[in-house]
Amino acid sequence: MLHEIREYHMASPVVKGTRVRVVDIAIEYEYLDRTPDEIVSAHPHLQLKQVHDALSFYYENKRDLD
Repeated sequence: MLHEIREYHMASPVVKGTRVRVVDIAIEYEYLDRTPDEIVSAHPHLQLKQVHDALSFYYENKRDLD
């Protein structure tokens, strides 16, 4: 399991220490065509490594998260 994805909010995995859901980051990346840097700019409390971890977690668990 990735170090930055450990907590859950409303039964959905979130970035550790935040309430930002993994699926919300994936939506911004896939459907809003935001780069990881743009996602960090939109969520300044996140670090770039957290965004990359969230995306990795999402793609490794896509079937369960969609």
